[in-house]
Amino acid sequence: MKTHSAEESSFIGITGHRDPWILKKGIEQYPFDAILMVLNAADKHSASFIDHLLPTAVEKGLAIIGMKIPAHGWLSACIGLDLHGKETRWNARGRED
Repeated sequence: MKTHSAEESSFIGITGHRDPWILKKGIEQYPFDAILMVLNAADKHSASFIDHLLPTAVEKGLAIIGMKIPAHGWLSACIGLDLHGKETRWNARGRED
């Protein structure tokens, strides 16, 4: 990866939606300035970005930007809350109809 120069950009970031280990490898190998990562209450119930990626991002001093904060209803469905007027259940693999 070619590093950025001041003429081209001020900061370089990395993002991903599914695998915290790939992002962790990226921030360990390359000099990123920021990371856009999943941060929500449902995170602990799957491949956790909070447990597996956040400590490394903090240690490296990256600007951390959270996404998917409301978890698209995943957490409310897991605990049985009906927010949209219909029955919805989720499991570790996704929605069950």
